[in-house]
Amino acid sequence: MISDHPRFKVVGEAASGQQGLDLAQALRPDMVLIDINMKGMSGLETLRRLKATDLHARYIILTVSNSEEDLIEALRVGADGYLLKDMEPEDLCTNLLKAWSGMTVLQDTLTEVLRSALLSPVSIGSTKEGLLTMREREVLQCLADGLNNKTIARNLGISDIMGQMGRMAGMSGITASDVMGSAKPVPESPPRAEVELFLTRYLAAGGNHSVGVLVFGLDSYPRVAQRFGSDLADKIALKFGRLLANKIRTDDCIGAFLPGRVAIVAPGTNRALCASFAERVCKGLAAAQISIRGERVDMTVSVGVAAVPEDGVALSADDFLMLANGRMDAALKAGGNRVESGQSRTSEDFRKDEFVLRLKEIMTSVSPEALQPCLGSVGLQIVPVLKQIDLAFNLGLPLDDIERKLWSRARSERMMG
Repeated sequence: MISDHPRFKVVGEAASGQQGLDLAQALRPDMVLIDINMKGMSGLETLRRLKATDLHARYIILTVSNSEEDLIEALRVGADGYLLKDMEPEDLCTNLLKAWSGMTVLQDTLTEVLRSALLSPVSIGSTKEGLLTMREREVLQCLADGLNNKTIARNLGISDIMGQMGRMAGMSGITASDVMGSAKPVPESPPRAEVELFLTRYLAAGGNHSVGVLVFGLDSYPRVAQRFGSDLADKIALKFGRLLANKIRTDDCIGAFLPGRVAIVAPGTNRALCASFAERVCKGLAAAQISIRGERVDMTVSVGVAAVPEDGVALSADDFLMLANGRMDAALKAGGNRVESGQSRTSEDFRKDEFVLRLKEIMTSVSPEALQPCLGSVGLQIVPVLKQIDLAFNLGLPLDDIERKLWSRARSERMMG
């Protein structure tokens, strides 16, 4: 019934806990449904081991057991929901969609079970490890009262950086379809060398292609590393990279760039699209309420954007990556939590007299003959101006043909070095 739903795709099924662990690591699903009773390893132990891996997924218990002990232990281990198999198919799918959006879902009939568990001072077993802490009881009481995760976090002051990074406030609305196509997660972020190789091959392919390069840097990375250690800071950066990986297309490439920084290469995009995507990420991350070990941390991000052809076509892959990285540094120096894409100043800041004078100085500083080795690259920079002139004066210029020939010439210039 789940496979029939348009929002879901079943990518694998396992008959045992160990097989489920292996499949989850291999298939990297977005959501894992776990039965309490399985061959060999129990569902709760399977959940416990899955939570210890690097797989960022939503874990839902789907079982016939309405046991108080199973319910509370599942929530303690880290289940994102607890549902019973006898629920209606439509209700099941609705709850799974809620779970994917970041909510903790409980079947209505289980709230009374949860309430009764809270009435006794010892809710699970009789050993010391089985006792509920005061904070656990507070959280469970909120769940029993029907509060969502965000409200619970606000009421109790809870914000787990490693658990909540992937569901930051405002980020749920950012999908690749908004700016770059359909989203699909990637297993791991490749190192910088692979990102550079990906971009090198794309540029070498030539043709009338555009590409965007984005470098994201966590503004607070140095402070977090100093305060909590570089290992935790690196884990947070890795978590952020995986979040971004879920927001890009399969055609894009994402990878670690420098400590605390992530690079994305997005073929077929342009500077405006990449800057728009980056702005959304900045806004979403800035809205998150995040604390680390009880301390509030402003987890903002700065982004540098470079693009072909806006920044030229003669640069190498390393040049483009370093250009985007340099712009990220500029955004950070300007106060952080912003995007620097190299776009010209806004119309409010534009001074036409100054612009015309500077353009005249540039054009008179070099002879037309000296431009021969880079006419294609220079011409591509002028194309936007030609388009405005053609539109203003209705000249009917063959702009597509002009741009195609300039692309071909610029590609030859790049190959010639």
